[in-house]
Amino acid sequence: MANRSLFLYILCLVPIIVAINKIDKTNADVDRTKSMLLQEGIQLEDIGGDVQSVSISALKGTNIPVLLDTVLLQVINNPSIILCHQISAFFMLYYIICLYIGRIP
Repeated sequence: MANRSLFLYILCLVPIIVAINKIDKTNADVDRTKSMLLQEGIQLEDIGGDVQSVSISALKGTNIPVLLDTVLLQVINNPSIILCHQISAFFMLYYIICLYIGRIP
């Protein structure tokens, strides 16, 4: 799945956001993951590139609100990446997730 996403990013030149998951694990190495992404040609913002990244733990909910805000800002700043009928579905999904994690938008 990740390779297919990478291929589509390179092919279509659409903005992407990298969510580095499982940071709650004791052996999590975010810097190693970022290095591996760099080897694949994904240059994250914190090393001078243009790809946003958020370190998250889906299990514990760590930084999920940050990830949601990052996605929302990407859509707002690049409305052409999502068709109009998908935008309303996106905002509905965003609202449901915010309610689920107890963060009212």
